[in-house]
Amino acid sequence: MPDQQDIRLSQSGTDIAYYIASMNRKQIDNLSKYCYDMSKLLMGLAVMGNILSDNPSVKGVVIGLATALMFIFVGYLLDQKEVSVSDTT
Repeated sequence: MPDQQDIRLSQSGTDIAYYIASMNRKQIDNLSKYCYDMSKLLMGLAVMGNILSDNPSVKGVVIGLATALMFIFVGYLLDQKEVSVSDTT
C-alpha cells in the first residue's frame, strides 16, 4: 500500500503533465527554450567551472553533465510536442 508521500508525488506528476498538455504553442516553445538555457547554464557552471578549477571533482562534473543532459532531453521532448500541438489561443 503506497504511503501518503507516494500519492502526493504521483498526483503532482499528473498535475504537471496536465499543465504541460494544456499549454499553447508559444508557452511550450518558451518552456523548451528555458530548458535549453538551463542546460547551457549548468554545463558552464557545473562542468566547465569544475574542470577549470584548481581542485576539480569528478563527482561534480558527472552530476552537472547528467543534469544538463536531462534539461536538453526535456527541451527536446517539448520541441517535439510543439510540432504536434495546434495553437489554441
